[in-house]
Formats: sequence, structure tokens, C-alpha cells
Amino acid sequence: MTDEIVVSICCITYNHGKYIGDALEGFINQKTSFKYEVLIHDDASTDDTADIIKAYEKKYPNIIKPILQTENQYSKHILINNTFNFPRAKGKYIAICEGDDYWQDICKLEKQVHYMNSNDDCTFCFSNAIVRDERHKEKEHIFVVRNENNENLFNKEKLDVGDVAELGFLPTASYLLRRDVFDKLPSYYDTPCPGGDLKMALYFTAFGYAHFIDEPMTVYRSNVPGSSLDRWSQYNREQRREHHNKFLTMIDNVDYLTDYKFSSGLDAARKPHYRGILMAAESREILADLIYKNYYDKMRLKDRVQFWCELIIPEHLIIKIKNIKNHRL
Repeated sequence: MTDEIVVSICCITYNHGKYIGDALEGFINQKTSFKYEVLIHDDASTDDTADIIKAYEKKYPNIIKPILQTENQYSKHILINNTFNFPRAKGKYIAICEGDDYWQDICKLEKQVHYMNSNDDCTFCFSNAIVRDERHKEKEHIFVVRNENNENLFNKEKLDVGDVAELGFLPTASYLLRRDVFDKLPSYYDTPCPGGDLKMALYFTAFGYAHFIDEPMTVYRSNVPGSSLDRWSQYNREQRREHHNKFLTMIDNVDYLTDYKFSSGLDAARKPHYRGILMAAESREILADLIYKNYYDKMRLKDRVQFWCELIIPEHLIIKIKNIKNHRL
């Protein structure tokens, strides 16, 4: 084993005191033939997250390298990994895992690095995961992603941008990325997008290909308090439209970057955002736009009823209904 760091694990956390221990244990228990580092950023948590990180840093000072903020950076619209973790990464590869997820396979990094070292064109590697519902602990299942035609693309060794776009959300805690791709990213990569994980997957795949390892090496926690789902339930119509428009801008940028070779797959990734904008419309005038009229015409009756309900019911009641629904799931 050389002194060179091969993997930089980048972890961002905020008020994850209940979960961060699992994440850190998953990192330090990795069995590898190479060295790695853990770059962890705590965004001024108000619980005991920082204290737990400090304890691990004291025990593993050569591995755990934290930044512990005293003032929240996310509220200033700062991209945490891009600003604080990626620039200090020393590894050939970057692994991603947020503080409320964790790794259950002690050979996760070894398996992924072995594949990527043997395949220089692979710029993004990810695996399957266990989904653990924090609201209903008994509900655990293997993560399953298929495209809109119900095709499982994971049997392909090499996934292109269109394939990754069609699959949509992937287990972020399983990401392993080739760090030198950061030097190739265009300036518009920094255009704000709420789905940083999907953006990363698409852009990195654009410079090579993605490879899937069909093993549940990580655990994705759903329904975590304070998660994006909780924040989403509080969004008004304008915020929801802005959210979806940022996704569409990101997808358009990837389409441009790849010379429109994967437009079909990227169109599939656009559809849920067309639907989101349609459902957040202020008036029926949105149907004058052919994009949304065509989407509306293909919707099921149930979705059309929801569209008209969203228009008719006062916005504050819509938010209340969504909150009730989310907490019953």
C-alpha cells in the first residue's frame, strides 16, 4: 500500500446526529488495498453531529478530516461539496455519501476502484442500495430503477448519458467519480440545480460512461426529518416552478454538451419536470403552450383531476394536504 490517497470520500452533514455514526463507521470499516480520506463538512449543526465527528477525528486523525462550520453555509446558497470538499480532495476518485446514508459493504470502495482502474473510460460508477424508510422502519427493500418503458438498463456494462437520464434518481451514496473530470467540466456546470446528484451523474457520464454494480452496497434512508421531501412539501407554486425550471436548464445544458446525441433519453428526464410545472401552474393559460398541452393530453384522468384541483384549491390548503399525505406514507 502506497502513501498516495486513491479515494476522497466527500460527506456533507447537518443535524444528522442520529445517523452520522453509521456513515462514519461505514467509511472507516472499508477494507482496501489503498489509502483513502474522509472529507466531512458539518454545516453548523445544532445537535450533537459535530461532537460525534470530533470524536471520530480524534480516533482516526489520518482519515477523518472535518470542516466544522459555526455559521450555516447552505442558507447562503453556497454549494457545499463544490466549495469545501472537492477542492481539497487528493484522491484519484471521489466517493459521495451524505451524513444520513451509509455503506454496508466493507468492500464497496475496493470493488469500484478495481473496476475503474481497469476501465479508463469509466468516469462514473454506482451500485444498488437498500432503501430504509425512517418513518416506517419495517419497510426495507432493494432499490429498483427502470426507465419509462419498464426496461432494466442495469444489465448493460456501459451506460451512456441517455441511459442514466432515463433511470432518474440513483443511490447517491454509491457514487464513485473520476476526479480529473472536474477539470473538464464547462463553466455552466455551476448553474444552480436542486438535483446536484443527478447533475453530477449526467455530466460525469458525458465524459466517458457509467457502470452499475448490481449489489446493495449502500443504504439510502428515506423520509428523514428535514430532508428534501420535507422542504418540498412547503414550497408554493412559484418555488415549485422555479425548482423544475432549474432541472430543465441543467438537462438542456447536458444536451448541448453532448451534441444532442442523447436527446431521447434526456427527453425522458424532462418529463417529470414538465409535469411538475404543469401542476404548479397559476392558470389554465399554461395549456396554450404546446409542450404542456401535449403533456396534458397524454395524462391519465387521475392526473388531470389533480391538475384542476391544484388550480382551484387555495395554495395554503394544497400545502397542508401535501404535509398530511407525506406523513401518512
